[in-house]
Amino acid sequence: MPLQFQLTSASVMNAFFIPELGSMIYTMNGMATRLNLRADATGTFQGLSAQFSGDGFADMHFTFTSYARAISKMGAGRSNAGKSLDERSYQQIAKPSMKNEPEIYRLADPDISHRSSHRNCRRRQDAGGREGCFAANGGRRCS
Repeated sequence: MPLQFQLTSASVMNAFFIPELGSMIYTMNGMATRLNLRADATGTFQGLSAQFSGDGFADMHFTFTSYARAISKMGAGRSNAGKSLDERSYQQIAKPSMKNEPEIYRLADPDISHRSSHRNCRRRQDAGGREGCFAANGGRRCS
């Protein structure tokens, strides 16, 4: 079962890693990155943040459960399980915290990823006169 993750960071650089499923990928503010993994069997896999990011880093791990056969039959992404991930709930989970219990969210706002990756970007012109979105901390163009 192919899996596609779209990842970003609303603050510090981080890394998303599920070792048994494949690659690790870094996230940065102002960027959206994609990670393609494959979970061909039903199972439980340990994931973690692989980039030191401050207090609570040691507790930044999670369990990923693959229901490969069940999802392929019902259609991935069609679940109504979990809480609704919208702007209001995003603001709550984006607050600094440590040792939170795992929660399940379903996407209610398809633009939330784009907005969260561009929260610290500012519109301006680059040295060549092109207008665009740039990271507030320097000249890096937001994707």
